[in-house]
Amino acid sequence: MPQQTNVYDCGIFMLKFLEHFLVKPPEFLRKTGTFLRWYPNFSISNTREEILKYLQKLCVREKWDAYLEYRRKDAYYTELIGDQIPLFTISLPEPEPLRRTVSECDIHLEALSVPSKKLGRRNSSSF
Repeated sequence: MPQQTNVYDCGIFMLKFLEHFLVKPPEFLRKTGTFLRWYPNFSISNTREEILKYLQKLCVREKWDAYLEYRRKDAYYTELIGDQIPLFTISLPEPEPLRRTVSECDIHLEALSVPSKKLGRRNSSSF
């Protein structure tokens, strides 16, 4: 499974993953292999630009121009913090599988299914 390389692109990373998953679902239930074998063209490098182009097509021209003006004014702030965001890979261990615990109901049902020693048949006690 590819790992996100920064702490701020999680939404874009998830959108790109879902796009690939929906276009060509993996056959991991029948095949073994790596994620990159299922999706050799998986890359998020241009996804931000692709999303912006798509939004621009949907947007009214005046509102898009207002957005560009905002970005131009905000460029100074973006440049200041852009280099301060650490780039690192987050590697977490695989989660343990969920395990079912024994409940009171399980114990009660088990007691009902134990054959009776006296009668040589299943216990006929009521619920």
